[in-house]
Amino acid sequence: IPDKHIDANLHMEGGNSSLAIYTEHSADSHEQEDLVVKLTDIHIADWIALNPFAPPMKGDISADMRLNRQGDRLVGKGSAGITDFIYGREKVADFKAEFDVAATPSGTIRANADLLVNGVKTITVSGALNDTTATSPMALDFSMIHFPLATVNPFMPQGVAKLSGMLNGRMDISGTSDRPIVNGYLDFDSTAVRLALTGEQYRFSEDSIPVRDNIVEFKHFTISGRNENPLIVDGKVDFRNMEELKLNLAMKASNMQIVNTRRASKGADVYGKAFVDIDAHATGSTRIMNVDAKVGILAGTNVTYVIPDATSAIANHSNSDMVKFVSFADSSAVAKADTLANTGMAMFLDAELSIQNGALIGVDLSTDGKNRVQLEANGKLDYSMTPLSDGRLIGRLNIDGGYVRYSQPPIISEKIFNFQNNQAMNMLLYNVYTGPGTKASASLSGNPLFSFLESQVNSWAANNIKGVDISFGIDQYDRTVDGSTSSTMRYSYQVSKSLFNDRIKIVVGGNYSTDANADENFSQNLINDISFEYFLNKTRTMYLRIFRHTGYESILEGEITQTGVGFVYRRKLRRLGDMFLPPAVVRRRDEARNEAEAAQISEPEKKSEQ
Repeated sequence: IPDKHIDANLHMEGGNSSLAIYTEHSADSHEQEDLVVKLTDIHIADWIALNPFAPPMKGDISADMRLNRQGDRLVGKGSAGITDFIYGREKVADFKAEFDVAATPSGTIRANADLLVNGVKTITVSGALNDTTATSPMALDFSMIHFPLATVNPFMPQGVAKLSGMLNGRMDISGTSDRPIVNGYLDFDSTAVRLALTGEQYRFSEDSIPVRDNIVEFKHFTISGRNENPLIVDGKVDFRNMEELKLNLAMKASNMQIVNTRRASKGADVYGKAFVDIDAHATGSTRIMNVDAKVGILAGTNVTYVIPDATSAIANHSNSDMVKFVSFADSSAVAKADTLANTGMAMFLDAELSIQNGALIGVDLSTDGKNRVQLEANGKLDYSMTPLSDGRLIGRLNIDGGYVRYSQPPIISEKIFNFQNNQAMNMLLYNVYTGPGTKASASLSGNPLFSFLESQVNSWAANNIKGVDISFGIDQYDRTVDGSTSSTMRYSYQVSKSLFNDRIKIVVGGNYSTDANADENFSQNLINDISFEYFLNKTRTMYLRIFRHTGYESILEGEITQTGVGFVYRRKLRRLGDMFLPPAVVRRRDEARNEAEAAQISEPEKKSEQ
C-alpha cells in the first residue's frame, strides 16, 4: 500500500547461523527504507533432516537482499548463494547469484542476474517475464561462459561416467513460460567424458551446436577416442514439446579405438586394446524409442573384461533357488512373480555384434587374473528386444582358439585348457579334456601337492612378473629304462611376449628333468622351444614363423630337433577354390546361403502352423 510505512526488526541466531529481517529506520525521514533480509550459514541438512525422502544434500545458505517500493514497482537487489554444496558424498561447487529485479502490478518482471560458480561469473540472464503488452510475454537473453561441467557429476548415476571441461553458449528465449522458444548455440570447451566401463576419456568436438526454434541440430559432431578416427553424430533433438522430447540421431565410427590401457584403471571393467566400427540410428521420443545398432569388433583387438565377483556369484547362484514354486491360490505371490516393472519408455532394439578374425577377447573372472577365459573368436550375433519381450539372441560364434585358466586351490590346482575345435566340444559335452599329452586313463588333477604348488607359482608369476606372459608346470611320472622303473620329476616353463601392437610374438620354453644329467638338461632341454611369429595382417590369418623345437618322438626316433621357417595361412573354406576368392566375396555368398537355408527350414514350420 503506497501510503503505508513498514518497519521491521527481527533477529534470530543459533550457533553460527542467523536470520535477520529489518529496516534501517530514520526518525526524520518519512520515506520507506529498504527492507533488509540477511541469512548467514543456514545449514541445509538441518532443515531437511526430518524428511526421509529428502535428497542427500549439504551446504550453507547465505543471502543479503534489499527490497523496496518505487512508485508502483517492487524492486529488489542483492545476492544469495550456497557454499560447500555437497550432493551425495561429492562436492558440487560454491554458487552465488547476484540479481537486480523489478516487478510491476501487472505481473511483469524485469531482471538482471549473474551466477558465479566457485567465484567465477559463468551465467548471465537479462530480460523480461510475463510482459502482457508484448506479443511474446517472455524475452530473455541467456549467456554462458566457461560453465564447469564437473559440477554435474555428483548428480549423475554412480559408476557410469564423469564429465570435464567447460560449456559455452548463448540463447534468446521468447514465447511463453509454458511454451518457450529457444534460439542460439552451444559449444564445448576442452570437454571430455570418462566412461567408468573403459576408464578412458572421450573428447567432444568444439564446433558450435546450433539451436533453432527448440531444435538442436548436430552436423558432423565428433567424439574422439584414442586414435584419429572419431564417432560422428548427425541428427536432431526436438524439445518443442517439453513433455515429450523427440530425436533422430545417427552415430557412425570406423576403426575407432575405444580402449588402450595395460591394466584396468580404478573402477574400470575393461583393459587392453579395442577397435570398433559403429553404425547406429535412434529415432523416437521419450515415450517410445527405436534403436538400430551395428557394432563390429575389429582385428587387432585384444581386450579383457573384468568380472571381479564372478566366482563368488557363481557359488551364490548354485546355492540359490533356480526354480521358485508359487501357489496360484496366493494372488499376491502370483502378482509379484508375474509383474514387469514399468520402465517409462517403450523401446524397440535391434542390435548386431560382429567379431572379425584376429580379435582376442578375454574375461577375468577375478581381479588377480588367476581365473580367466580368452577366446580367439569370430562370428555375428543379433539381439532384438521389444517392450513385450525380454529379448532374443541368435547368431553364430566361432572359436578358433583360446584357453580357460581356472584356479581353486588346494585340491584343484591352476590348469590351462587350450581350445582346439574337438577339444572344446569334448569339454562341453563330456567334461573331459582330450588335448595333446593326455591318455584315456589320465587324471587331470594329478598329485594334489604338485598341483597346488604349480598353482601358487603361476599365481605369484601373474602378480609379480609384468610385461611378459609366463607359466610353469610340474609333472611326476614313472619312467622305465633297461627294465627298471623309477619316478621322475619334470619342471617346464614357457615365456611369451607380444611386440609392436601384437604384430610380433616371441615364445621361449623348455623343461628340466631330475633323472638326466646336468649337461643334457642345460644343453638340450633348458631351452628346447623357440619361435618367432610375425603376423602379416590384423586378422591374424597369415603369419611367418621361425622355430626350433626339441622333443621326444618315439622309441625308434628318440629325441629329435626340428628347425625351420614356415608360412601359415588360416582360412575357413567350403571348397578349395574359395582360397583364391576375396574373403568378403566368400562371406557374402555364405551369408546368402545361410539365409536361404533358414528360409527353407522356416517355410515348413509356417505351413504346419497353418
